[in-house]
Amino acid sequence: MKKLIIISNDRLYFNRRTVCSNSNDTINIIEGLSKINHLNFFSRKSSNKGIHETKVLNKSLLRTSQIISLNLKNQKICMISITPFNYLIFIFINLFNRKVKGFVILRSDGFKEYESKFGFIGKFFYKFMFNKILKKLKPIVVTSKLSNLKSYRHLKICPSEITHIWKKNLKKPNLNKANLLYIGRIKKEKGIYSLLKLAEKL
Repeated sequence: MKKLIIISNDRLYFNRRTVCSNSNDTINIIEGLSKINHLNFFSRKSSNKGIHETKVLNKSLLRTSQIISLNLKNQKICMISITPFNYLIFIFINLFNRKVKGFVILRSDGFKEYESKFGFIGKFFYKFMFNKILKKLKPIVVTSKLSNLKSYRHLKICPSEITHIWKKNLKKPNLNKANLLYIGRIKKEKGIYSLLKLAEKL
């Protein structure tokens, strides 16, 4: 069984048989990778179980103090998103191991998110982390339209959680009256406030 180091900014809850989180995306990634890999984790720990879980028997939770003695000869890195926490872990690993190889999974456009949150400084800071990490890790993306991606060779995946269950009991919608349902975080970078303003104008 291959060994893989997971670097995740998400808070994860560990017990003997499972890994849990409030992030469904992260749990889906962990579940897929755990089928053929022994997973070693650098992540933030959670004291709460979270609403999503997956069974992972072959796993280890690593401490930051173990970075110095980390042997990457037979291990690759899989980073889930680019964040300050993930970047710091990556920098320390790279400091003591020059043969860093692996992947970084980009689920959204960090350039736009950081600019939306912190303005030009946020965009500049993300660009700095982005360029440093992508010198070593190959990006895996869900869309090729992410900012500054054209300079890097990348893998594209098309994840979908829509199964046959979604196609049951389909009803023809009434198009005479507009209805809108938003499911997601109430965050500026998600565009929800722009959507509300647009709805008011209409």
